[in-house]
Amino acid sequence: MNQKFTFSHTFKDTNGKEINNTLETNDIALKDICERFTDFLRGCGFHLDRVEAFTEEENYESKN
Repeated sequence: MNQKFTFSHTFKDTNGKEINNTLETNDIALKDICERFTDFLRGCGFHLDRVEAFTEEENYESKN
């Protein structure tokens, strides 16, 4: 199965110039996708440590 994930963000820089950022990835491991998405968001000007994903099972186990 070929999956492609595409993330796009358009914003204006401090000079008012429009910036278009796009990330396309074929990674299938959720950890790899999150790492690339974190870098993408940082490139768009967001300040964050990292993006993480939890499966429903992991989320359920952490509550118990």
